[in-house]
Amino acid sequence: MYLPVGLPGLMARPFLFVLQNVLRLLADCDKVYVHVMFYFWNAKLEAKVIHGSCLCGAVKFQLTSEPSVMGTCHCSRCRKAGASTVVFVKKDDVVWLDGKDRVVTYQPEPPYKYGRCFCDTCGTSLGEILADADSFPIAANALDTPFDLKVQFHESVSEKPHWYEICDDAPQSSGHPS
Repeated sequence: MYLPVGLPGLMARPFLFVLQNVLRLLADCDKVYVHVMFYFWNAKLEAKVIHGSCLCGAVKFQLTSEPSVMGTCHCSRCRKAGASTVVFVKKDDVVWLDGKDRVVTYQPEPPYKYGRCFCDTCGTSLGEILADADSFPIAANALDTPFDLKVQFHESVSEKPHWYEICDDAPQSSGHPS
């Protein structure tokens, strides 16, 4: 017997309440094999967890929701830091699992103001993961879990090396987009 149990999004009737009612209905049956199928309609699970780490595994974190924006900066600083493609995350969405104390920040000389974070062991670029702002960029290459976001902009394309070709239709700007 297949018994579909629908849970539209994060609804008021929690899963356990629904399961308890199903089990009550089946309590009088002698031998019943029940396959409970769960399906979701018109719902995007907001609780998708995205894991991230450095190359050596000393730094581990997770994001409790998907990043909001992905972009690629072609300036020499971002390329040298190994963090050309970044995703923007909310500070409250970053959960440290291990190694926050292993993250070091390179603070540039003025006029530059954004510090770049790295694992102190393997040097993996982590973007601005220790920033105090409500939202900040982290290096997309540090994320281990697939997600659906694609590059939405290219900035500082005037500094792009001649050997690199942009192969998508995302908007381009010669400096920071306004």
